[in-house]
Amino acid sequence: MTKEAQEMYLKGGTIKVVFSPTGIIMSVNDNFKSIMGFDGAELEGRHVSILRHRFIPEEFYLRAFDDITGSCILQELMVCETKCGRITWTKGPVYPIFDEDSDIVGYCSRKLVCSPLEIEQAIELLSSKFGVEKSLLKEYSDE
Repeated sequence: MTKEAQEMYLKGGTIKVVFSPTGIIMSVNDNFKSIMGFDGAELEGRHVSILRHRFIPEEFYLRAFDDITGSCILQELMVCETKCGRITWTKGPVYPIFDEDSDIVGYCSRKLVCSPLEIEQAIELLSSKFGVEKSLLKEYSDE
């Protein structure tokens, strides 16, 4: 766990990203910038795929995207790549944002940094379900 992620975990800080229905990042909060190592200008206007970690199969992200585009609240683990290539493990809801006509106009992700135990469980899950090499996940997780 990076120093920033550990500090965020200990204080219970929420990281937040708002993105369009097509996956374009509209805004991020300061906690998100601190953990991920990006400033807002580097992310806003870019597709959320910029945060996909290269070791995690696309199927993992596609499954999550299918869940949230189905107008449901996704309460799930998310694995993202920081600007320097490390893995950040978060959990929490991604929920749709509706306009006055009940059309989805975006999504909001409000997440907490996972605990060391949750990270270990996530590594087991990704290894068994998606065949991701445990040693790579551990090496890039800064545990």
